[in-house]
Amino acid sequence: MSAFVNIRGASDRAAFTARRKEAYEALHPETAHGRNTKESGQVGHPSFSDDQAEKTGQSARGVRRDAERGEKVCDDALRLVRGTRLDTGAFLDRIKNLAPEQQVARVQAELRGAERQSAEARKASKIDGDVKSRAATEVAEVG
Repeated sequence: MSAFVNIRGASDRAAFTARRKEAYEALHPETAHGRNTKESGQVGHPSFSDDQAEKTGQSARGVRRDAERGEKVCDDALRLVRGTRLDTGAFLDRIKNLAPEQQVARVQAELRGAERQSAEARKASKIDGDVKSRAATEVAEVG
């Protein structure tokens, strides 16, 4: 059985990074909240973001950003966003400072808006097709 998890978007990265950070800091509590720095004289294990960055090739800043998103965006909102056009770091950043119920409401509203736009685009495309078909028929009849 493989421990590999298929991470698809920003919501997955945020959730898994936050979980890994929680586990890492439980194993190495001295690394939490900047206590393990050269300035403090308590150098031992690397910080979570440095450790994750080294293992994944991602920047430490990117790791910190993903962890913050995973810590601040509620699980329900992350589940709703997963695999949709909203599954971006920019969207998660926009909702991360809202209360959890507001995060969920915002995601639901954005998804409803996307459905409406998609239905309107399909309708417009059908109308365009009908107009083009009629125009082609009229041109063929004239010619």
